Amino acid sequence: MPSPEMPKAVENILAAIDAARSILVVGHIRPDGDCIGSQVGLAMALEGAGKDVTVWNQDPVPDKLRFLDPDKRVRKPSAGRQFDLVIATDCAALDRMGRITEFLEEGVTLVNIDHHASNTRYGKLNWVSPREPSTGELIFDLCKWAGWKVTQPMADCLFTAVSTDTGSFQYPSTTPDTLRTAAELVERGAGLGRICQEVYQSYPPAVPRWHPRHRPPKPEARHPGLHLLARDHRREPGHRRGGLPPAHGGRWDGIGPIA
Repeated sequence: MPSPEMPKAVENILAAIDAARSILVVGHIRPDGDCIGSQVGLAMALEGAGKDVTVWNQDPVPDKLRFLDPDKRVRKPSAGRQFDLVIATDCAALDRMGRITEFLEEGVTLVNIDHHASNTRYGKLNWVSPREPSTGELIFDLCKWAGWKVTQPMADCLFTAVSTDTGSFQYPSTTPDTLRTAAELVERGAGLGRICQEVYQSYPPAVPRWHPRHRPPKPEARHPGLHLLARDHRREPGHRRGGLPPAHGGRWDGIGPIA
């Protein structure tokens, strides 16, 4: 029996899922955390419900999000596949799927689950709720209404979805319900430490790459008689491997004459 809070659109979507055997879950081009987290999290839920699930995205999973998809569910679209149902997550418009639309069978039932106010309602079944700052929050609600168990890997996916689309809960769109969702996902096993490390701290710092023709000259070549002075911080108290001591904050100590 649906709960009183369940929108009619969700009832219709759950009925379509129940009637389907093979389901395709698609996302938008250049996927972000909300897209991949929602796609993979929903796919896991559908697999748990006994469905034959395929996940497509035109573009690869970003390096920092690969930990969400260790089984490599997300694949490029391929020809010759037929599905009972297609579910698009976090796609505001049909063209946001990129080339995926070229591989969809004409007349297939398309479900559209999204949180963008700009959504064009392109699906046969549409659940668009701009009140939520992420699609991951909608997928979590869908799981609860459907009675699907939210496992620890699913919690990682959906927490990442919510966190990344709220700027780690810093954007004004973050609501008390968003924070309650995050808390429930942590209770279901979302690993905050690993998610923060993978999503926000694992990428290498940007290093400028210069073409050999345009490489800037060394300081002493630009200003003969001067050179940059830098301490050997490795010998100083408080130095930690891989970083500079707090007192210096990574700055050069000064400019001085070449000896």
